[in-house]
Amino acid sequence: MITESSSVVRLLPTVSREWLYTILSLVLGIIACAWYRVADQYDKSIEADRVVPTKRLWTSREIPFAFAPASWQRQAFEAFRARMLMQDPQIFPCIYATKGFKANEHRCCFIDHRGPNPRANVADTTLDTLGAAFDEYARNWRQYGPMTSLVVLTPLPSLEGEAWQPSLEDDRKRFWGLLRAISDRDLHGWPAHVPQDVGAPAWTLEFGKERFVGLALTPRYQKRQSRFCQGFAMAFQPIDIFQDLLSTPEKMASAVGKVRALTDSLDMMPYSKDVIAVSNGKQSVSTMFFLSDDGESWNSLYSRIRSG
Repeated sequence: MITESSSVVRLLPTVSREWLYTILSLVLGIIACAWYRVADQYDKSIEADRVVPTKRLWTSREIPFAFAPASWQRQAFEAFRARMLMQDPQIFPCIYATKGFKANEHRCCFIDHRGPNPRANVADTTLDTLGAAFDEYARNWRQYGPMTSLVVLTPLPSLEGEAWQPSLEDDRKRFWGLLRAISDRDLHGWPAHVPQDVGAPAWTLEFGKERFVGLALTPRYQKRQSRFCQGFAMAFQPIDIFQDLLSTPEKMASAVGKVRALTDSLDMMPYSKDVIAVSNGKQSVSTMFFLSDDGESWNSLYSRIRSG
């Protein structure tokens, strides 16, 4: 005989299993939700780290992992990278800069010079960042490799706004203005053995007790393609790295010959007489920092690089 109590007993396992499944489903749902929130917060923190990095100097191998593809920093770097690794119609004329880039010896600094008024002066905080990056590079460049360069990258023209686009002359003013701002932030005094007159044959750019040469790359060049880049960039090299390349007349002739041949085949104008071998003693290296696009000699906009 089946009693009421025995029916309840047989029902208990079925009811218990249903409740167990329900409870397990709820627990798994809660765990999954918690993991989703943690992962989402982690992804957001990673993205924040990519967009707002705090380092001043970056290697070419670090940049793709540090900056999102849509960031202006990444786009500026890719434009510079494309120029360094160009193959068509030929390789980039400065083969030594290309070797340094491929060897991960370059250090890149990013500055956003944009403001509500594109003709306005660059913010002091931006200039302070640039000066600090230059100081870090000047103190440590010997650790980076024999063909190292400091490369300053800025937003591409397409990101500067459509209302006004700078000319080559505007870029020239920007270059020398940034160079003066960098020099003004050097904590060391100008060395007594180096003339302060930028036009003097023995003049060199001094920072942190180190000697540098510099040049500008800009998208405003049309004929001088050896100085063209999709974005405005500044590159600096310590003069001491040229000691091996220029240590003998034979080495100097070989280095200058290779660069000049490639430059002549790329530019749509004669080789500039302002491009000289470093420390040739005949004219200031400043003449080759920012070249014109029509053969005219463009010297520094300042008689002295430091404003003080």
